Amino acid sequence: MNQPKNFEPTIVKDFNNFLNYCEKAKPPISKTKEFIRRKDVFEINQLLTNPHEGLTARNDQNHYAQVHLFYHLALNGDLFQLDWSKKSKPCFAPNAEQIERFRTLNTTEQYVFLFQCFYVYSDFEEIVQDLDSRASVPAFEKGLRQLSQLEENKLYGIWGKNAAKEKIEFNFGNVMTDASLLFYGQYFGLWEVEESEEYRYKLRTFAMISTIKLSTFGKHFITFLVNNARPVFWNEPFRKSQGEKLPLGFPLESKLYEFFFDGEAALSNPKKEIEYQSFFTVIQPFFGEAIRADFEIELPKATKKGNFTLEVVMKYIKPKVTRTIKMGNHLTLEDLHYAIINSVDFDDDHLYAFYLNKNKRNSYGRMYEYGEPPFACDFTLADLGLSVNKRFNYTFDFGDNWEFVITIKDFEETDVLFDEPKLIAQKGKSPEQYPSWDDEEEW
Repeated sequence: MNQPKNFEPTIVKDFNNFLNYCEKAKPPISKTKEFIRRKDVFEINQLLTNPHEGLTARNDQNHYAQVHLFYHLALNGDLFQLDWSKKSKPCFAPNAEQIERFRTLNTTEQYVFLFQCFYVYSDFEEIVQDLDSRASVPAFEKGLRQLSQLEENKLYGIWGKNAAKEKIEFNFGNVMTDASLLFYGQYFGLWEVEESEEYRYKLRTFAMISTIKLSTFGKHFITFLVNNARPVFWNEPFRKSQGEKLPLGFPLESKLYEFFFDGEAALSNPKKEIEYQSFFTVIQPFFGEAIRADFEIELPKATKKGNFTLEVVMKYIKPKVTRTIKMGNHLTLEDLHYAIINSVDFDDDHLYAFYLNKNKRNSYGRMYEYGEPPFACDFTLADLGLSVNKRFNYTFDFGDNWEFVITIKDFEETDVLFDEPKLIAQKGKSPEQYPSWDDEEEW
């Protein structure tokens, strides 16, 4: 076992306090950012081992680095869902079955569960505190490689006035805007960081990191990860952004990932049968007997066959225009695109995109000559981890910007699938796609 004895990371205790609070309170979420209500975030912060100081009940969720991280871990782990069933009062709703499974795990198993939710299932652009950040998985991996070369328990200067300390040229994304990634690593016990006193009061809500010290556990674990489970091979949102459809497990053959660095060479390789294994299987040897031999993290869940019922609402249109569509989850986002524009009598003569989360740079669009993956035609609804009451967005025609909100209203598990989308209900008259200008004054 590589980990030190008496491994008791505070992140497990703190996350359980977060879980207990949210399970009981079912806190409301804001309708725009979809963050937990400020009042509840402030109260959750007081329950942490090291609460953030200097913040008030007027600060948004993303100002609290640890609470913001926990919010995303809970969603990634299917412990909570954003419940839009009551549109006037959306909330952060618990998934009782998954929470019960989580509570049966021992401390180390809960740690591994949470780390997988961070390392494998997090969209790094979405989880950082700065909502305009361009945090990237390749930059994160480069930062881990740099850290793996440092001495453990030695203080290194990163930013600001640290003349008395050994400085490093640190390339962890952008240290100025992505300091939250360094905070997250601290919460997982990988290292300790110190905020820059020089900028603490100037930035007020976001930090800049001045020093870092790698823990003994962090030194061993990071080295293990960069040698055995590189982020660019394992982070699901990053792989999807490269257009790769994901199986329930990951290839052992790293050469298949050459497209990250040399796309043409990889795409020319013939398809071959490969064995797959889970992230848990890869990192289990590091934790050894601290994890039960038969323990398997319940992520990702096996995909079930079934039909989705989707409510599609046009934004900014009055009277309200709503369409309800039923379709098998083996159908693609492109199929859904056609179903939507047909339901409102639009011509299919423009580009479009589906946005599964708040990160507008992470989209699934039309395949065309100059387009970049991921493409809507390559991903089925079953590939996307959709659940009842989840919302996502669709934009058609980036000139006129017809915007739609799609809500998962129901999922029927069945082997009898709708092979074509079916319009089962509609409300409101479709707007004119190209309004007539006949009444305008002639030039």
